[in-house]
Amino acid sequence: MQQLDPFIQQMELKYKKQLDLVKSMNGITEKNMRNIEKITKIELVLETFPNMDILQIFSNLQELTLINVEIEQITGLDDLYNLRDLWLSENQIKKIEGISNCQQLRRLYLCNNRIEQI
Repeated sequence: MQQLDPFIQQMELKYKKQLDLVKSMNGITEKNMRNIEKITKIELVLETFPNMDILQIFSNLQELTLINVEIEQITGLDDLYNLRDLWLSENQIKKIEGISNCQQLRRLYLCNNRIEQI
């Protein structure tokens, strides 16, 4: 059986609560975690998920939806080079930042945030 990458194991310990929420809301099993590169879509709506850093372990994400989850700052996306769709509507985001490495990004949804300047 394939073992988890040490970086993923470290992140699982550090962000256990957030990862458990992501896994439960997206039907991600331990078997899926051992093939984490196959996970391309994550969705959370109406949950408390203010810290996005755990998402960096899902390096092949193509679609990420975090709606009304109390995010104040966009973080953890630096290594998500395949991300195409990013939905961050109805949060507390004030600045558009943390997405410069998302070169494949085609759709960015930020409506109903607190963005002060574009």
